[in-house]
Amino acid sequence: MERPRIPILRTYPANQDQALSYRAVIKLFTFFESAHQYYIRSDISTPQECHRFIIYTVLTPTEFSIEIEIGMALRLIHTSTLRLETFIGPRIPDYAILSHTWTAGHEISYQDMISINLNPSHPASQEPGYSKILKTCEVARDAGLEYAWVDTCCIDKSSSAELSEAINSMFQWYQVAKVCFVYLSDLPPTSSLNNRMPRCKWFTRGWCLQELIAPRNVRFYNCRWDFIGSKLDANLLELVSRISRIDEAILADTSILPTLSVAKRMSWAAHRETTKPEDIAYCLLGIFDVNMPLLYGEGPKAFMRLQEEITKRSNDLSIFAWGHPETTQPQRWEVGSLTRPVEGGEDVNNASVTQTACCDLFAESPSNFSNCGDLQTAAAQRNFAFSVTNNGLFLSQMKLRVDFENGRYFLPLLCHEKRSPLDGTYLPLKKVGPDLFVRLKFCHWENLFRWNQRVSGYVVTKISPETKAFVENCHVESVQLHSPLCSNVLLHASILEISPEETWDLSSLTFFHNDDHPFSGHVKLDGTMLRVALTGSAAQGWDDIYLTWGRGLNVANSSEPNHLREIVWVRLYWAGDWEEYSSLREQSPFETDSIRRGSEVIEVEVVSIGDLGSEYFRIDIMVRSI
Repeated sequence: MERPRIPILRTYPANQDQALSYRAVIKLFTFFESAHQYYIRSDISTPQECHRFIIYTVLTPTEFSIEIEIGMALRLIHTSTLRLETFIGPRIPDYAILSHTWTAGHEISYQDMISINLNPSHPASQEPGYSKILKTCEVARDAGLEYAWVDTCCIDKSSSAELSEAINSMFQWYQVAKVCFVYLSDLPPTSSLNNRMPRCKWFTRGWCLQELIAPRNVRFYNCRWDFIGSKLDANLLELVSRISRIDEAILADTSILPTLSVAKRMSWAAHRETTKPEDIAYCLLGIFDVNMPLLYGEGPKAFMRLQEEITKRSNDLSIFAWGHPETTQPQRWEVGSLTRPVEGGEDVNNASVTQTACCDLFAESPSNFSNCGDLQTAAAQRNFAFSVTNNGLFLSQMKLRVDFENGRYFLPLLCHEKRSPLDGTYLPLKKVGPDLFVRLKFCHWENLFRWNQRVSGYVVTKISPETKAFVENCHVESVQLHSPLCSNVLLHASILEISPEETWDLSSLTFFHNDDHPFSGHVKLDGTMLRVALTGSAAQGWDDIYLTWGRGLNVANSSEPNHLREIVWVRLYWAGDWEEYSSLREQSPFETDSIRRGSEVIEVEVVSIGDLGSEYFRIDIMVRSI
């Protein structure tokens, strides 16, 4: 007779090449036959029991083939016997699940529950946490449910592997539960819900956020286990929404969760706390449908890892819409607005501010998103792509808005407030080197929409002490174009060509110093546009002009060699003379130069700014009449 096809439980990951004794497996597990379908039920309640597995179909005593892969086993409490039982895959029965706040030192662990099962008079049975388990089972039985799940005792927290898998599965466990009982231990039985419920500790705990959102059927109980209402009851729904800052539509229908902006979902946890700093990240895994290993001891780095995992799965730029802790206000600018106050009262034109006012790209905690609860993502975001690398956030040909007056860029985050769909949300950036940007703390809200520029480069994710020092000195030996006669916007409008492009910063009209490139360059200027910028008149245009610069020895005092010094030189050429004189330009190390057209003289001068060794150079462009 052919051997029946019986599923066998094995430790995961399974070794398919290893022969396994059919008789040995039978000794470990009990099989039950029902309608010619076989399934596994494990009554083993020890720390060594298997929690992930692959079901195999037995062909011969030594041959196995994979039939199906199933996730982690779920340990449930039998509501009548109070024994722990483990179920797997589609055979998991309907169960109730408890949501509550822990009381340190008085909860029942997995090991405590095993001890109580073996000895009902065990001291742990006198703890308040055990009374909570008993009441959960009683209410579940009254609801016709044979099983219940309580986080304190249904997870073996002494096993880091089991704890990690449980936390990564938690949202799903609450989502598929038949009913979730919310026990508000600090809600008196005779109190007014409108007055007292907002003060319940349950609404301040990080772990309770997903326990409110994931299950559809949520029933609330006061400190005496009196039923006070369901999440979907009209009056209670409005109250819970107001307390939690979560829209009623979301509480009623979790399926819309993936359509919400990352910033909005983060804002729900902005005012919640966890005992361990890592848990403020781990409690949000299900909210964002991500999985990651648990590393207790890493502290705030856990929240950084969470954000990085989110960016791997989502192109939602609202994750960068957080406000710095000093302001907690996301940077927003009204489309078309030309006048806004300086945030924080800082003069962002001050060089010391603009060079050091940078911060990490990612938020430090959900509290930074406290004002993002109304943010919606734009439809255009569906076609946007970015990636986080070991060099930082990589942006490829991103259209940035340029603030010439303050030397900044603004990355559109493609999201807006629901009540103000025409208002945009932007990330302020400063270029600090070739293809390298940092996020800014301070924002000058002026003239953001005059120019757009497609830019590729990296945004630094973490401002380490080394990075901060680099940012503070990024201007050293740079060369900036400037004119006291016109704005940077008008000067930029006259630029036709730049070299080297790799070191050019459009927002500040600056060439960064780069050891990979010779310390020289040139700019081709539209003569007509330049004359308009410098004189305000377009009556008589100039020919195009080449401005070139570099480093060399000053030969003005060549008769006195001891007076030779290295300088940044500059030369001007009419475009028609460029080819003839370009080969000689580095042989003319003067800090000033001029060319003449009629009665007008165009002049350039190199100005050194800062202390020796940390200075940068500004090339002033002027015109005068003779």
